[in-house]
Amino acid sequence: MNANKQARDLAELGFLQQYFKEAGLGSDIIEPSETIPIGTLLVPLTKDSQQRDRYLIFNFVPSLAHEGIEHIRLLQMYTQIPVSWENKSLEKLEKLLLAINSHLAIGHYSIRGNQELYYRYVWCTPSSHLVPKEQILEITDLFIMMLDTFGGMIDSVVSGQAELSAVLAFLEQ
Repeated sequence: MNANKQARDLAELGFLQQYFKEAGLGSDIIEPSETIPIGTLLVPLTKDSQQRDRYLIFNFVPSLAHEGIEHIRLLQMYTQIPVSWENKSLEKLEKLLLAINSHLAIGHYSIRGNQELYYRYVWCTPSSHLVPKEQILEITDLFIMMLDTFGGMIDSVVSGQAELSAVLAFLEQ
């Protein structure tokens, strides 16, 4: 990655860190390394209903200038969803995520190849401006609201505490 681009991304993550600090949220910047090749802002969230740690990750999608995309930047918000898999019922989870994704205000839930469940949103922002404080705080609030609204529902189905059919019926109300 271009060193200037990388420096700009880290500087802007520093601004985000300050915005979150002013809003009462702690965070840490993780510098690029061999393990994580892009700068990342890690924001601890409140624990879920099962008292498991949750983190919100912010990073800028690497430059798309080589594709002719120069006037926008993409800021990714990402979190891994801690769930208690009862029997690794992937088919049930896929059906549930499809239904939930149709109700989300922003982002989507999905599953990585290693059966890691995550929630992700990519926000488009002009490359000529810093990410606006008020907008990123509101989008973060909305992201967390979507996470809190549907995360427990997902966990209850994959842990076997709730039947998929009952949760799907609830979503269709």
